[in-house]
Amino acid sequence: MVNLRFFAPQEPRKRPILKNSPAEYHSNGKIPPTRSQKGNLGLKEGKMAESVYKVIELVGTSTESWEKAAAVALGTASKSLRDLRVAEVIKLDIHIEDGKPVYRTKLSVSFKYHTEQQ
Repeated sequence: MVNLRFFAPQEPRKRPILKNSPAEYHSNGKIPPTRSQKGNLGLKEGKMAESVYKVIELVGTSTESWEKAAAVALGTASKSLRDLRVAEVIKLDIHIEDGKPVYRTKLSVSFKYHTEQQ
């Protein structure tokens, strides 16, 4: 016999009733401030930061590991590209050469695009 007690839906959590104004709760640390209450989010003079990033795909190879293959790809790219920002692993595979594995890591890499004025 199956005990259905474990599968019964739970009651949703009840939100606390705010007796004071939301500003009072934010000021005493009970509730984190919202974006609008944070002001300009740390940007100088209230201006929005404007940046452009280019995203490229790289494939690194190694006879040791996928991590080493990614490090090879990023190391090579960092020699010719400035301001590498984020690398995301897209695909991992193994290519067999002469009966031995060659680890391949495909990465999506972003870097900050600089104009001539910067």
